[in-house]
Amino acid sequence: MDTNTLLKRLVETESPSSDKTAVDRVAAIVADEARKLGAQVEFIPNQTTGDHVVSRWGGGGKPILLLCHMDTVFA
Repeated sequence: MDTNTLLKRLVETESPSSDKTAVDRVAAIVADEARKLGAQVEFIPNQTTGDHVVSRWGGGGKPILLLCHMDTVFA
């Protein structure tokens, strides 16, 4: 999926912070895209809010950390 299509899909997927099921839906999209890029994906369960997604790619370079939230922030 190209970047613009992915961004549109993520933005259009409502995920209020208090709706675990909705936030987990966004996590599934993120995990699926990471897998398509060759990552090993792990979910870390969270009881009250969305599960965490850990994606790992192999390689010999220095590790990096990308940290973001997957809930909708209403203006």
